[in-house]
Amino acid sequence: MGTRRKYKQLKLCLYALKDQYHSVLITFRLRDQEVMGILNGNADDWQFTSSSALFTRHVPGGILCKYAEWSGGVPRIVGQLYPEIMEAAARAGYDLSEKEEDGASI
Repeated sequence: MGTRRKYKQLKLCLYALKDQYHSVLITFRLRDQEVMGILNGNADDWQFTSSSALFTRHVPGGILCKYAEWSGGVPRIVGQLYPEIMEAAARAGYDLSEKEEDGASI
């Protein structure tokens, strides 16, 4: 009985971490320049960090969060960055799209 309980606890713990992304290296091209960076977080709230010249020129501090706040105007390139980050993550095997709750209880 004890082994079965430990197995269930381990399984629940692994399920909770399934959609977590830590230090995932992704790359994509934007305006004929390569942008390379690190993705951390999960589909609900992620952060992309890059020191690529094009990225740091438009994103202060080189960090773009899924729910970024901007002081002043939002750079035009930001609308292109989100889809590129999501597509690059998908190519690396990580799904950043939000999943709808099905209402089923656990």
